Amino acid sequence: MKNYYSPLFVLIGALIYIYPVLADSSPIPDKVKRRMSRAAMIPDTLQNAGFEDRGASGSVPGWLGVVHAGDSYLVGLDDSQAFAGESSLIIKNTGKPSWGGAHQTIRAEHLAGREIEMTVWVKAANVSAPGFYVALKATQMGRELDSIKTADSVRGDVDWKKISLRTMLSKETTHLEVSLILDGDGNVWVDDVHLDPLPEKPF
Repeated sequence: MKNYYSPLFVLIGALIYIYPVLADSSPIPDKVKRRMSRAAMIPDTLQNAGFEDRGASGSVPGWLGVVHAGDSYLVGLDDSQAFAGESSLIIKNTGKPSWGGAHQTIRAEHLAGREIEMTVWVKAANVSAPGFYVALKATQMGRELDSIKTADSVRGDVDWKKISLRTMLSKETTHLEVSLILDGDGNVWVDDVHLDPLPEKPF
């Protein structure tokens, strides 16, 4: 019987076996490393949800101020108004009304496939339509899966009021974007933000 396991065949077999290993262990491009590093730095819970932490120059740690046009809105902390604790987030129209507010992104793999509820306490003064609303957007590594906002916006003059928003997250959800938006004139104060999974329903 001929011996088919010549040195050449042995070498070819070895290369076929180790090639996938070598391919898998190839260096990760720097661009991908940076993206992975940024993703790992995103927290998996809301940060500064009670607006008690204060950053340099009046910034609000954990939250990113967003304004549609120029400096038409002030987004910061206000020690004169609070539902709980010592301060709240203020969103104040200072110019031509458009929209402005605060935004935060969290990792949400642990919430994927679950029904969640977001609650906030809000106070309003002279708020015109469309008004203040809360919005949630679920994404999968940057790809939008779903977005929802409160059906009834807060308008006019309103003392501290609790508003809530519920949604069922896709099982593909990796991140959740939370937005607190004033669309119009006036001032709003926001405090005591909570984002929680609801109890799973029995089959």
